[in-house]
Amino acid sequence: MSSKPTLRLLILLMVFSKFSVSQSNYIKDYYPYINIADSLYGEQKYDSALLYYKKAFNNHIPFNRDVLTATICAYHTNDTSAYEYLLKSFQLGIPLDLIKKSNRCKIIRKNISNWKTTKAQYNSIREIYLKSLNLDLRNQLKKIDKSDQKYRKRIFVSRKQWRKQTHIDSVNYNKILEIITQYGYPSEKIIGGHIDNSDAEITAYMVFMHNPRKELIEYLLPFVKNGQMSPYRYARIVDRIYYIQHKQQFYGTMYNKHYDFPIWDAQNLNKRRREIGLYSIEMQAKILELCYKQ
Repeated sequence: MSSKPTLRLLILLMVFSKFSVSQSNYIKDYYPYINIADSLYGEQKYDSALLYYKKAFNNHIPFNRDVLTATICAYHTNDTSAYEYLLKSFQLGIPLDLIKKSNRCKIIRKNISNWKTTKAQYNSIREIYLKSLNLDLRNQLKKIDKSDQKYRKRIFVSRKQWRKQTHIDSVNYNKILEIITQYGYPSEKIIGGHIDNSDAEITAYMVFMHNPRKELIEYLLPFVKNGQMSPYRYARIVDRIYYIQHKQQFYGTMYNKHYDFPIWDAQNLNKRRREIGLYSIEMQAKILELCYKQ
């Protein structure tokens, strides 16, 4: 089979690429559907979950992890669009190695009848995908990430070294703001996602976590709305800001097995979380429970 994309494949890529991120409001009609879909997926209600994934994808460029989960649901339910979702996940950066090795992708591996054809299509899509990324920016962010961890990754850090790290943090903060001004928030759509082996995608988030400045609360919210920043990461930064100021957390994302961080106005916590597209505190508890078990 030729390594060039087929006509059907090119049409598929065009269909999934027609939406503009800048015109989207992910808080309004992407994250709410995704949160319901993820919850249903966790309950193995794949039919219902897929319906909500489809609603989320209807008017928005989706995140690669969401399309991968939708692909799994589609294969579980023998949906006719299952293979198209798989190709879409490739278009958004899901590596073929993940499909081959991940335990939750067993259902996909079981149903791929022609791996040679799939690999050829993957290679064609992968070439297009990599050309769509700003790899120079990704490499720049990786350097920032490395400096962000220069002294943090050490077991013992002297006061002098910590002062140096604090200075590095300040420099990195300004670098990230300059990058955002020039390119927008460095999301997976620009530089590739964390699931695609790109640690650069979390660099801005980590730099902001290490520089928890009040100005970020208003500054970052638009990037949640347009789908460039996840609600969870935004909420983590906001809670970190309040924690540093010796205030109660606002979104309830700070947790510890041995200590409960106080939450301001806990009665309306889920309302605040919904307002930024974040799943409920009860769903967060279920996710944490699964993580602790692993």
